[in-house]
Amino acid sequence: MILGYKDTLDQLPGIFFGVAYGLLADSIGRRPILLFGMLGLALSGMWVKIVCLFPQTIPIKLVYLSSPILIFGGGAQVASSMLYVMLADSYPEEERVTSFFYFSSVALVAEIVATPISGLTMTKDPWVPFLASSGMELLAIIVALLFAPETHHFVNNPSFAMPRPSTDNSGPIPTKEPPFVRLWADKLWGSLKKTRELTHFVWKNLNITLVLLVFLAATLSRQAMALLLQLLFYSLSALLSTSRVSL
Repeated sequence: MILGYKDTLDQLPGIFFGVAYGLLADSIGRRPILLFGMLGLALSGMWVKIVCLFPQTIPIKLVYLSSPILIFGGGAQVASSMLYVMLADSYPEEERVTSFFYFSSVALVAEIVATPISGLTMTKDPWVPFLASSGMELLAIIVALLFAPETHHFVNNPSFAMPRPSTDNSGPIPTKEPPFVRLWADKLWGSLKKTRELTHFVWKNLNITLVLLVFLAATLSRQAMALLLQLLFYSLSALLSTSRVSL
Protein backbone atom coordinates (compact mmCIF):
# COMPACT_ATOMS: atom_id res chain seq x y z
CA MET A 1 0.00 0.00 0.00
CA ILE A 2 2.80 2.41 0.90
CA LEU A 3 4.66 1.64 -2.32
CA GLY A 4 1.46 2.14 -4.34
CA TYR A 5 0.81 5.57 -2.83
CA LYS A 6 4.46 6.52 -3.24
CA ASP A 7 4.53 5.52 -6.92
CA THR A 8 1.39 7.58 -7.50
CA LEU A 9 2.82 10.65 -5.77
CA ASP A 10 6.07 10.29 -7.72
CA GLN A 11 4.20 10.94 -10.97
CA LEU A 12 2.72 14.27 -9.85
CA PRO A 13 5.87 16.47 -10.16
CA GLY A 14 6.32 15.43 -13.79
CA ILE A 15 2.64 16.04 -14.55
CA PHE A 16 2.47 19.51 -13.00
CA PHE A 17 5.97 20.79 -13.77
CA GLY A 18 6.81 19.03 -17.04
CA VAL A 19 5.74 21.96 -19.22
CA ALA A 20 7.64 24.45 -17.05
CA TYR A 21 10.84 22.44 -17.31
CA GLY A 22 10.27 22.11 -21.05
CA LEU A 23 10.19 25.90 -21.34
CA LEU A 24 13.34 26.17 -19.24
CA ALA A 25 15.04 23.61 -21.48
CA ASP A 26 14.24 25.80 -24.50
CA SER A 27 15.63 28.88 -22.77
CA ILE A 28 18.64 27.76 -20.67
CA GLY A 29 19.42 24.47 -22.42
CA ARG A 30 18.77 20.75 -22.12
CA ARG A 31 21.86 19.81 -20.12
CA PRO A 32 20.98 21.76 -16.92
CA ILE A 33 17.47 20.31 -16.87
CA LEU A 34 18.86 16.80 -17.32
CA LEU A 35 21.29 17.33 -14.43
CA PHE A 36 18.52 18.80 -12.24
CA GLY A 37 16.34 15.77 -12.94
CA MET A 38 19.11 13.28 -12.17
CA LEU A 39 20.02 15.12 -8.97
CA GLY A 40 16.38 15.23 -7.87
CA LEU A 41 16.03 11.48 -8.43
CA ALA A 42 19.22 10.84 -6.44
CA LEU A 43 18.07 13.02 -3.53
CA SER A 44 14.63 11.39 -3.53
CA GLY A 45 16.13 7.92 -3.39
CA MET A 46 18.55 9.00 -0.68
CA TRP A 47 15.66 10.17 1.51
CA VAL A 48 13.98 6.77 1.15
CA LYS A 49 17.20 5.08 2.26
CA ILE A 50 17.48 7.39 5.28
CA VAL A 51 13.93 6.52 6.34
CA CYS A 52 14.62 2.79 5.98
CA LEU A 53 17.95 3.13 7.81
CA PHE A 54 16.31 4.58 10.94
CA PRO A 55 12.91 2.83 11.17
CA GLN A 56 12.77 3.23 14.95
CA THR A 57 13.19 7.01 14.71
CA ILE A 58 11.53 7.97 11.42
CA PRO A 59 8.03 6.63 10.60
CA ILE A 60 8.03 4.55 7.45
CA LYS A 61 5.24 6.62 5.92
CA LEU A 62 7.60 9.57 5.69
CA VAL A 63 8.91 7.97 2.50
CA TYR A 64 6.07 9.97 0.93
CA LEU A 65 8.25 13.06 1.38
CA SER A 66 10.53 11.74 -1.35
CA SER A 67 7.89 12.73 -3.90
CA PRO A 68 8.03 16.52 -3.21
CA ILE A 69 11.81 16.31 -3.62
CA LEU A 70 11.16 15.33 -7.23
CA ILE A 71 9.82 18.83 -7.85
CA PHE A 72 13.50 19.68 -8.14
CA GLY A 73 14.06 18.40 -11.66
CA GLY A 74 10.58 17.08 -12.42
CA GLY A 75 11.24 13.41 -11.74
CA ALA A 76 11.99 10.51 -14.04
CA GLN A 77 9.59 11.72 -16.75
CA VAL A 78 11.44 15.01 -17.28
CA ALA A 79 14.88 13.39 -17.11
CA SER A 80 14.01 10.70 -19.66
CA SER A 81 12.31 13.28 -21.88
CA MET A 82 15.45 15.41 -21.84
CA LEU A 83 17.51 12.41 -22.92
CA TYR A 84 15.22 11.81 -25.88
CA VAL A 85 15.20 15.52 -26.74
CA MET A 86 19.00 15.59 -26.67
CA LEU A 87 19.06 12.57 -28.99
CA ALA A 88 16.60 14.29 -31.31
CA ASP A 89 18.76 17.42 -31.31
CA SER A 90 21.93 15.46 -32.06
CA TYR A 91 20.72 13.33 -34.98
CA PRO A 92 19.10 14.22 -38.28
CA GLU A 93 15.51 13.17 -38.76
CA GLU A 94 16.27 10.00 -40.72
CA GLU A 95 18.57 8.67 -37.94
CA ARG A 96 16.54 9.55 -34.86
CA VAL A 97 14.49 6.35 -34.70
CA THR A 98 17.69 4.28 -34.74
CA SER A 99 19.19 6.36 -31.93
CA PHE A 100 16.02 5.91 -29.87
CA PHE A 101 16.23 2.14 -30.33
CA TYR A 102 19.88 2.15 -29.25
CA PHE A 103 19.01 4.13 -26.13
CA SER A 104 16.15 1.77 -25.24
CA SER A 105 18.40 -1.24 -25.83
CA VAL A 106 21.01 0.11 -23.41
CA ALA A 107 18.32 0.56 -20.74
CA LEU A 108 17.07 -3.01 -21.25
CA VAL A 109 20.59 -4.44 -21.08
CA ALA A 110 21.15 -2.57 -17.81
CA GLU A 111 17.99 -4.10 -16.34
CA ILE A 112 18.95 -7.59 -17.51
CA VAL A 113 22.41 -7.32 -15.96
CA ALA A 114 21.45 -5.48 -12.77
CA THR A 115 18.54 -7.68 -11.68
CA PRO A 116 20.46 -10.94 -11.06
CA ILE A 117 23.42 -9.03 -9.60
CA SER A 118 21.17 -7.29 -7.08
CA GLY A 119 19.53 -10.61 -6.24
CA LEU A 120 22.86 -12.33 -5.62
CA THR A 121 24.17 -9.49 -3.45
CA MET A 122 20.95 -9.49 -1.42
CA THR A 123 21.80 -13.00 -0.24
CA LYS A 124 24.72 -11.42 1.64
CA ASP A 125 23.07 -8.23 2.83
CA PRO A 126 19.98 -6.41 1.45
CA TRP A 127 21.69 -3.09 2.08
CA VAL A 128 24.44 -3.84 -0.44
CA PRO A 129 22.36 -3.30 -3.60
CA PHE A 130 20.23 -0.71 -1.82
CA LEU A 131 23.22 1.53 -1.07
CA ALA A 132 25.03 0.63 -4.29
CA SER A 133 22.16 2.17 -6.24
CA SER A 134 22.97 5.56 -4.71
CA GLY A 135 26.58 5.13 -5.72
CA MET A 136 25.55 4.35 -9.29
CA GLU A 137 23.26 7.40 -9.37
CA LEU A 138 26.12 9.60 -8.14
CA LEU A 139 28.41 8.09 -10.79
CA ALA A 140 25.81 8.78 -13.48
CA ILE A 141 25.54 12.42 -12.38
CA ILE A 142 29.32 12.83 -12.50
CA VAL A 143 29.49 11.26 -15.97
CA ALA A 144 26.67 13.50 -17.23
CA LEU A 145 28.32 16.54 -15.67
CA LEU A 146 31.64 15.81 -17.37
CA PHE A 147 30.60 14.40 -20.74
CA ALA A 148 26.96 15.28 -21.53
CA PRO A 149 26.96 17.96 -24.26
CA GLU A 150 24.57 20.86 -24.58
CA THR A 151 22.49 20.14 -27.67
CA HIS A 152 20.15 23.13 -27.68
CA HIS A 153 22.29 24.99 -30.22
CA PHE A 154 22.08 21.98 -32.56
CA VAL A 155 18.50 23.00 -33.34
CA ASN A 156 19.79 25.99 -35.29
CA ASN A 157 22.15 23.81 -37.30
CA PRO A 158 20.98 23.76 -40.94
CA SER A 159 21.63 20.02 -41.19
CA PHE A 160 19.20 19.30 -38.35
CA ALA A 161 16.73 22.15 -38.64
CA MET A 162 13.24 21.47 -39.93
CA PRO A 163 12.22 23.41 -43.05
CA ARG A 164 10.14 26.48 -42.37
CA PRO A 165 7.99 28.45 -44.79
CA SER A 166 9.62 31.61 -46.06
CA THR A 167 8.05 34.96 -45.25
CA ASP A 168 8.60 38.32 -46.87
CA ASN A 169 8.78 40.99 -44.20
CA SER A 170 9.91 44.51 -44.79
CA GLY A 171 11.63 44.68 -41.44
CA PRO A 172 11.78 43.18 -37.97
CA ILE A 173 8.66 43.62 -35.91
CA PRO A 174 9.45 44.37 -32.29
CA THR A 175 7.65 42.03 -29.91
CA LYS A 176 7.31 42.14 -26.17
CA GLU A 177 8.13 38.97 -24.30
CA PRO A 178 5.02 37.78 -22.39
CA PRO A 179 5.29 36.99 -18.68
CA PHE A 180 6.51 33.52 -17.79
CA VAL A 181 3.20 32.45 -16.23
CA ARG A 182 1.25 33.47 -19.33
CA LEU A 183 3.86 31.85 -21.55
CA TRP A 184 3.57 28.64 -19.50
CA ALA A 185 -0.25 28.70 -19.73
CA ASP A 186 -0.20 29.36 -23.49
CA LYS A 187 2.34 26.60 -23.97
CA LEU A 188 0.21 24.16 -21.96
CA TRP A 189 -2.96 25.02 -23.87
CA GLY A 190 -1.13 24.78 -27.18
CA SER A 191 0.35 21.41 -26.20
CA LEU A 192 -3.10 20.07 -25.30
CA LYS A 193 -4.57 21.23 -28.61
CA LYS A 194 -1.66 19.81 -30.58
CA THR A 195 -1.86 16.52 -28.69
CA ARG A 196 -5.55 16.24 -29.50
CA GLU A 197 -4.90 16.99 -33.18
CA LEU A 198 -1.99 14.55 -33.45
CA THR A 199 -3.74 11.71 -31.63
CA HIS A 200 -7.05 12.13 -33.43
CA PHE A 201 -6.07 9.63 -36.12
CA VAL A 202 -4.82 7.11 -33.55
CA TRP A 203 -8.25 6.11 -32.32
CA LYS A 204 -9.42 5.62 -35.92
CA ASN A 205 -6.66 3.11 -36.66
CA LEU A 206 -7.32 -0.28 -35.09
CA ASN A 207 -3.71 -1.49 -35.39
CA ILE A 208 -2.28 1.53 -33.57
CA THR A 209 -4.94 1.27 -30.87
CA LEU A 210 -4.04 -2.39 -30.28
CA VAL A 211 -0.33 -1.51 -30.05
CA LEU A 212 -1.09 1.15 -27.44
CA LEU A 213 -3.10 -1.37 -25.43
CA VAL A 214 -0.12 -3.75 -25.53
CA PHE A 215 2.14 -1.00 -24.17
CA LEU A 216 -0.41 -0.32 -21.42
CA ALA A 217 -0.43 -4.00 -20.45
CA ALA A 218 3.38 -4.08 -20.45
CA THR A 219 3.52 -1.06 -18.13
CA LEU A 220 1.02 -2.64 -15.74
CA SER A 221 3.00 -5.89 -15.76
CA ARG A 222 6.16 -4.04 -14.73
CA GLN A 223 4.32 -2.51 -11.79
CA ALA A 224 2.87 -5.90 -10.86
CA MET A 225 6.35 -7.43 -10.67
CA ALA A 226 6.89 -5.92 -7.20
CA LEU A 227 3.65 -7.51 -6.01
CA LEU A 228 4.73 -10.84 -7.48
CA LEU A 229 8.00 -10.71 -5.55
CA GLN A 230 6.12 -10.05 -2.31
CA LEU A 231 3.78 -12.96 -3.10
CA LEU A 232 6.74 -15.30 -3.53
CA PHE A 233 8.28 -14.02 -0.32
CA TYR A 234 5.22 -14.40 1.91
CA SER A 235 3.27 -17.25 0.30
CA LEU A 236 6.11 -19.53 -0.74
CA SER A 237 8.47 -18.62 2.13
CA ALA A 238 11.21 -17.90 -0.41
CA LEU A 239 14.02 -15.47 0.06
CA LEU A 240 13.48 -12.19 -1.73
CA SER A 241 16.91 -12.39 -3.33
CA THR A 242 16.19 -15.91 -4.64
CA SER A 243 12.90 -14.66 -6.05
CA ARG A 244 14.63 -11.89 -7.98
CA VAL A 245 17.21 -14.28 -9.41
CA SER A 246 14.58 -16.83 -10.41
CA LEU A 247 12.45 -14.17 -12.12
